[in-house]
Amino acid sequence: MQRPPKAVAITGAAGYIGSRLLRQLESNTNIGKVVAFDKRPLPYPIHNISYYQRDLNPLDANVVEEDDKRRAPRFRRLNRDTGITEIMRQNRVETLVHLVSVFSHTSTYQDWEQETQQDLAILDFVQEACVDAGVKHVIYLSSHTVYGAYPDNPIPLTEASAMRTRPGDSLGQATFNAEESMLEFLADHLEGGEKRPIKVTILRTCPVLGYSDDHQRAERIFPYRFWGAGDNPPYQFLHEMDLAELLEEVIEQEAEGLFNVAGEGVVFLRELAEITNRKLTQLPPFLAYPADWLAFKRKHPITGNWNLHLMRYPIIMSTGKIKQALNFRFEYTSMEALNAFVNYNGR
Repeated sequence: MQRPPKAVAITGAAGYIGSRLLRQLESNTNIGKVVAFDKRPLPYPIHNISYYQRDLNPLDANVVEEDDKRRAPRFRRLNRDTGITEIMRQNRVETLVHLVSVFSHTSTYQDWEQETQQDLAILDFVQEACVDAGVKHVIYLSSHTVYGAYPDNPIPLTEASAMRTRPGDSLGQATFNAEESMLEFLADHLEGGEKRPIKVTILRTCPVLGYSDDHQRAERIFPYRFWGAGDNPPYQFLHEMDLAELLEEVIEQEAEGLFNVAGEGVVFLRELAEITNRKLTQLPPFLAYPADWLAFKRKHPITGNWNLHLMRYPIIMSTGKIKQALNFRFEYTSMEALNAFVNYNGR
């Protein structure tokens, strides 16, 4: 007996990855309906979609309390009824793809403490809604930064490699915390537990590039100058079309587990600087670190030397597990993803 088309919900549907995924699912006959959530309007019309403009952040950023134990700001949780649980229940949503994030890819200055709390609160809120609505499969988009930039990182890193972040990598720490929350959610909903089993998929991706990008994000991903420490390290990139197709396959096959995701091959630092038309200054480490810190302090006062750590100790992931599990083939290499991004943005 043929299974009826399933309903899929997407949070952060108006964002860079979300809008690309909507286009991917638009013509898929195995998807009966797409339910999209975002606080922003969609960038263009999509067929066969129910869009709900909702702010999923349950914290009131205007009310700050002091956490006595941590001496850090703590934001009051609102009793906000966004209605997403009932919306998913009415549409019989089986799968949810969580893409929403308060972190900005274009803003120079960010309050990492505040935004980390908000991101975790949104994730917790969405997890609760999925349980209450009877969602069977939750897909979370994580990042390669959870491995941390360390000199003893194996090349390539596998899914069995340890999660660890490095001081100064604020976004990596935030992603680490969110992924820990997803792993706890997975443990709570395994088969045989007290709660109803829910399939969980975590995709750790390298930087995603492609045609649907913008100049501001280009400035965030590729600074005006690369500071090198004498090496020519490799990098991985993922084409947005490969990610959209992979998410589609994960939805259809209901693949669960933890997977690394990256394009084929690598791009070396000197190639990266030449293609992006960025200056590359190679210095010995004892000079490169102070120079990098001073350069980044003007634009990114919180990130410290994370940029240089990543250049000295690149995070290169193995993708054998997801290829085997889904019989998936990446169509674009890291170099092709980078060239698509650069050509589109005229960098």
